[in-house]
Amino acid sequence: MRSRVAYGLAHVAPSNKEDVVGLDDITNKAKEFLNDNKVKEALNSEQAEGISDKLLDGVADAANKVTGGKFDSKIDDARNAADEKIGDE
Repeated sequence: MRSRVAYGLAHVAPSNKEDVVGLDDITNKAKEFLNDNKVKEALNSEQAEGISDKLLDGVADAANKVTGGKFDSKIDDARNAADEKIGDE
């Protein structure tokens, strides 16, 4: 009997070579997009910083609600660590 993880992966994995090629195309387009200088500038802007802060705050608030605040300091630490990795402030 296969584990649930193996069973789930079998249903998510690409079923043929065309699916893999499509995924490679998407990955390459995303890399090209993220390497564009205009995109890099936009991602490092004040507006992007504000958006990332709001998103991280919302996720942290939701996690605190779900856990009843039992892990408030750990959630805040994780939120701040994520902000350091993706933010510029």
